[in-house]
Amino acid sequence: MIFCITVAVISLDVIPPTWLWFSQPKLWLSNVLNRVGLWQGQWTMFAPDPILNNAVLSAEFEDEEGNTKYWDSPDWKHVGTLEKFYRFRYLNFYNRIHLDRNAPALKDFCDNLARNESESAVVWLKIFRNSTTMLAPDDGGMPNRNDAIWVSRSDFLTERRYDP
Repeated sequence: MIFCITVAVISLDVIPPTWLWFSQPKLWLSNVLNRVGLWQGQWTMFAPDPILNNAVLSAEFEDEEGNTKYWDSPDWKHVGTLEKFYRFRYLNFYNRIHLDRNAPALKDFCDNLARNESESAVVWLKIFRNSTTMLAPDDGGMPNRNDAIWVSRSDFLTERRYDP
């Protein structure tokens, strides 16, 4: 009985929101699951707009002796499957820290880097988000892997100054 209920709940939760007949029960179930902490959110890993884990955070900081140091988060496209499974919370954290709603966490993250990534006191620290985006072809299709055009960008996220 419990197994059947579990399968029904999971099935209804993962049905695409475009299936209108299921939209009201899905909305009701999503609200219930969200309250108990079990809602999975929208699944954005499938077409038409998949989210790729292709961003890397980097930091540049200067210590009180004038030395400039650098830090980079893992490049998830080069990390093995087992490590991604083991560190999926890190992957999610690094992918979402740049969002405006997470600005307080970004400041705390900077403070944590300043404390833990340098042997001496840090004077200033800058955080960047480096990513690549695939340009979609004019016909809207998916290009072959070798024909894809990728654009690199680096976004400045924040800067923190410290009084050592």
